[in-house]
Amino acid sequence: MRDEHHEVKGQHNIQEVLGNLLRLSLEDLSLEEVLDRALEEILSVEWLTFQPKGAIFVAEEGVLIMKAQRGLPEEIRQRCSRVRFGSCLCGLTAATKEIQFTDSLHQDHSPPFSGVTPHGHYCVPILYRERVKGVINIYLEEGHRESQRERDFLMAVANTLSGIIQRKDSERAVLESEAKLRAIFNNSPDVLMIVSPSGIIRSANRTTFRLLGYFEETLIGKPFSILLSPSTPLTFEDLTREVRVQKTVLESVEFLRSDGSICPMDMTVNLVPWDEGVMVLVNLRDVTERVMAERAMRRREAILESVRFAAEEFLRPGPWDRNINGILQRIGIASDVSRVYIFKSHTSEDGRLLCSQLFEWVAEGVEPQIDNPELQDFPAEEKGFHRWVDIMQKGEPVYGNIKDFPGAEQEVLKAQDIKSILAMPIFVKDRWWGFMGFDECRQEREWSIIEIDALRTAADILGVAIYRSETEESLKERLNELERFRRATIKREFRIRELQERVRDLETELRRLRDKGGA
Repeated sequence: MRDEHHEVKGQHNIQEVLGNLLRLSLEDLSLEEVLDRALEEILSVEWLTFQPKGAIFVAEEGVLIMKAQRGLPEEIRQRCSRVRFGSCLCGLTAATKEIQFTDSLHQDHSPPFSGVTPHGHYCVPILYRERVKGVINIYLEEGHRESQRERDFLMAVANTLSGIIQRKDSERAVLESEAKLRAIFNNSPDVLMIVSPSGIIRSANRTTFRLLGYFEETLIGKPFSILLSPSTPLTFEDLTREVRVQKTVLESVEFLRSDGSICPMDMTVNLVPWDEGVMVLVNLRDVTERVMAERAMRRREAILESVRFAAEEFLRPGPWDRNINGILQRIGIASDVSRVYIFKSHTSEDGRLLCSQLFEWVAEGVEPQIDNPELQDFPAEEKGFHRWVDIMQKGEPVYGNIKDFPGAEQEVLKAQDIKSILAMPIFVKDRWWGFMGFDECRQEREWSIIEIDALRTAADILGVAIYRSETEESLKERLNELERFRRATIKREFRIRELQERVRDLETELRRLRDKGGA
């Protein structure tokens, strides 16, 4: 009867321990905390003749890592913190996937530690689908007799812990996966946003705030529509309707930055499962450089077309500036600027370099400068524009946003409402003649190499036209001089002939008088 009571009590203890372990698995505890509490539960069973010492290891890539321990000396905790599979009793248990029992110290132990008293062990593998998840190591009194009930109890505990460890591994894997996804989400060079089906922005990555200039509090919880340019024909409702049919929607859309400027984007829209159901994943890729390159190419073609028009005009007989206003208008519209003008450089009697504006075209709504007296006989170097002179005399253009120019230059240019400028030198033969200027008064502008090269061609053609015109004028003047010389020569020859006739007449008259006197 006593044995039966003892057996019932033992089974009750086992079920209580296993129940406690299962409850531990449901608590918000780390794996180390669960294993520590589990070891405490194992060693607290009254009828088991275990020493109050032990450890639980977790397997990580062929190595057992001690995660929990009770009553172990510091030397053992340090030397057994990592145990290779196959090494010592714990490693042997992991390698064979079988319980290892010993009632005393022997050769399968690691070299003995100082102060270690004789003892035995149960080393129990923690297996999950034949995979080693860890090892339970329980200390026994020396000479302890192995018991099937103890083995069954420890295997039941090991099986329970295997599920707990596996679940914790799965949770950790999920957390790591979520962390990686968050890292990918936040570190993506593209704008990524999670938007509810009703069009409310629920989440956005760092690129969104950096590229579009919003703060989290000014964007999260706001309608997606605040980001769409007024010129965009699509609405968010259109996108969600399309994505439900096509699964993925690709569009090129203009978005608004927080400062109101336009940012062209390639947009990909997908539906993604979410805690609250289905959400809309919006992926935006900044294509400003591509759009600007395409725009620059279109401008280049337009500029070159205007340059071809200018070349045809310059090839016609007559002064080079015969239709210069029409030419500047064509170039200005093609290059999409506010002003186009021509300055000529010349030297004053006292040797100063002066520049004067000769011609100008302005876009609608832009204030002309052609009548600005400050731009006639402008002493460039004295006004702080020596940098311009040095650069353009070397055949290179001056360009950029005015805010980046030296202070003296800014003072003059800002007075003309210029925000960005390009000044292309004009050379006549090898002589710096002046420059062709392009003002942008609406906004700052990045001048592309493609545009600069096209406008350089316009300035070069103008320089050739001026050279041809100057050459024609020089030739015409030479011809006029030759004509005057020829006419003077002919007149002189007529006069000589007249004089020769008169001389002959006089000689004849003298002979007649001489002959008459002699008679």
